[in-house]
This record gives sequence, structure tokens and C-alpha cells, in this order.
Amino acid sequence: MPLHLTPLVRAWQCRKRGMCCRVHKIPVSEVERRRITRHLAAAHDDRAALMREGMLEVVHGWQQLPRKDGACVFLEHNLCSLHSRFGAATIPGACRQFPHLLLMTDDRLVASLSFQCPTALELLAHAPRFETLIEPDGEPPTDAVSHLADHAHAYVDLAGRIVSPAEFWRGHWRLFERLAAHPEPDPLARLIAFAEAETGERAPPPAHLPADLWSADFWHPGATFQLARAAGESAFDLAAWWEPVSPQDYTFNRPDPFDEGAFVLRYLLHRAFAPVFYVHHRDQRFLLAMLFGLYVRIRLERARGHDVTTAVRHTDRFFVHVPNPEELFGANGQPLDTLLPWGSSWRVLAALAASSPTH
Repeated sequence: MPLHLTPLVRAWQCRKRGMCCRVHKIPVSEVERRRITRHLAAAHDDRAALMREGMLEVVHGWQQLPRKDGACVFLEHNLCSLHSRFGAATIPGACRQFPHLLLMTDDRLVASLSFQCPTALELLAHAPRFETLIEPDGEPPTDAVSHLADHAHAYVDLAGRIVSPAEFWRGHWRLFERLAAHPEPDPLARLIAFAEAETGERAPPPAHLPADLWSADFWHPGATFQLARAAGESAFDLAAWWEPVSPQDYTFNRPDPFDEGAFVLRYLLHRAFAPVFYVHHRDQRFLLAMLFGLYVRIRLERARGHDVTTAVRHTDRFFVHVPNPEELFGANGQPLDTLLPWGSSWRVLAALAASSPTH
């Protein structure tokens, strides 16, 4: 399979900021737990006691590395002490993988980055444009792959038809290429023009919502009715989507000049290029809605006073990294319609993205 990636993947190098070890709880398999424990015990490291069987916190079925003072207990001076003392083979697979995202479709490997990593975020900000590369014999940056072309799932195209995985992915890449080729420089204008062209539907008018909606830490129940009224279809409660993400400080080198709209647009294109949302539902309507969902979350983070780079970083955390996607998108076997009516719900999210406050 040819490797499809962006120049950001090849340019990324860890700058040892330790952010990933602070922000994320780190899952560890039983084999990895035993390996780490053996190395620690042989080195007479007191932390071996923390790794004993039954001692680790379990989240969503995964044991988690112990934490201290808001970070992984093995973080020392922004470096992983497991890596420095015992070698790269000792650290959990999640640590070796981050921040790489690797997806396997029916005909290609797609490599991208998580923008939770501040170094990846800087690369995104400094990139002059969105670009992709194809390496016929390229080596993927990680062995951890999300398989998105098996026949155990239903694949749904933008018209709501069930199609084969091959037809689904051909359609997806056509959609991605058309989104990338749209001329509108404003990200919301491009999303709306793209959605209208691909679905044949007109975008709804902006919803008139409570004045403090975008700065509140909660979802106004009345906003659901207003969204339904604007979109002309059933809307949904976005209480889970409105939960705040705790801010994390980091040093960010902003390019000068800096075009915020172009930065947000590059982020949206990266998420369409590496559609991690298909891990939950192989549905092109779902991706279209999620592109508007990303824009909504960025706007929400900006209204809460965050810099646009922090807003994008928090958006990536909220929509891409577990456990949020399972809870938001009805994964793990939950019926999709129990959370959101995805038939044409891009209209609901478009009405929200373009909404203006009432007074």
C-alpha cells in the first residue's frame, strides 16, 4: 500500500516538552506492565511497587500508568525515565505512537498527526499551505493502525446509500479533493459552499441563540429548539459537546504574520485527510457533520477566551482522543440514532456555526 501523508509528519521531531505525559492518562497493556515492572525491580526503583498487579487505575478497560503531581510518574525533567534508563522498547505502545495517527483504508495508508502535541501544532501554524505527499514504498511512522476498510461495518455514502468499502473510500477521496480545491478562504464559507454543492441542499439561516451561549460552560436547553427551527429538522442536545477542556500552558512560537482563518482551514483539511471520525462510523454524512462540529468547537473555545492555537488544540483533544469520541458519537455498538440524527445533521451544526446571539 502506498503511504499518503503530509509534510508535517516527516518534519515532526519530539522537542521534549513533556506535554503528552501531563495531559494524557497513558494506557498500558498487561504485557507492558509486566515488562516495566521487571525493569524497575531489577534497578531497585521504588516505583516498581506502583506497577504491581491490581495497583493501576483502569479506564475504559485499560490499565493506566500511575501519575504524580498531574503527570506520568515516570516523567523527569520533561523526559521519560523509562526511555532514558531502559530503552525505547520498554515504553508503552501508546507513547511510541503519539502523536502519529495512522489509518488503513482499502488502498492506502494515511499518516497524520495529533494536534494535541504542541510541536505538531507549531508545524501546522507555520505551514504555508496544506499539502499531501505519496510515498509508494514509504515506511509508516508507527505500527499502531486503525483499520477502516473491513467488511464488519456498514459503509454509507453522502446520499445515505450502503456501499462497498472500496466505493466508500473512492467517494471519500473525491470529497476530500473537492473540499481542498474550493476557493473560499474563510473556513466556514468553504464548509457551507462545499456542503451545499455536495448534497444539493441549501444551508439553513443562522440560528438566533442566547447571547451568552458561546461563553457559557453549559448548553442552553432552549438553543435546541432554535436550532431545529433554523435547520428545519430535528436538532439535538449538545450538553456533552459544551463541556470545557482544562487549559494547558505551553510555549508556542507564532509565525509572523499569522492568518487565523488559513490556520483553521488547514486544520479542517488535515482532519478530512485523516478522517479519524470513521473509527466510529463509516458514514460520509458523519464526516461532513463533524467538519462543522470542529468549527463549532473552535468558535466555542475562542469565545471562552482561548487563543486560536489553543482552541484548535482543545478541539483536537475533544473530538479525536478517547474517551470523548465514544461518548459523543455513540461508538461501541450504540445505535447511531440514539445520539444524533445523522441523515443531514450538517445543517443543524451549520446553523449553529453561523449563529448570532439574541439580546
